[in-house]
Amino acid sequence: MNQETSIPTVPGIKPEAAGAEDVKRFTVDLPTNLHVALKMRAATLRLSMREYVITIIEAALNEQKDKE
Repeated sequence: MNQETSIPTVPGIKPEAAGAEDVKRFTVDLPTNLHVALKMRAATLRLSMREYVITIIEAALNEQKDKE
């Protein structure tokens, strides 16, 4: 719990973002070369890996929804 704002803290999530929406955490084991490629692409786009992965997942889900 953040003493100044009374917002519960979530590990790995900025306190100001913690109350914005519900979040779920999941872990994916990646081959090292895929992890490095993901990290490099995210950096090239000036995104965190979290932001980039969320963008990729949203795009894939929207693409799939459009096909249905």
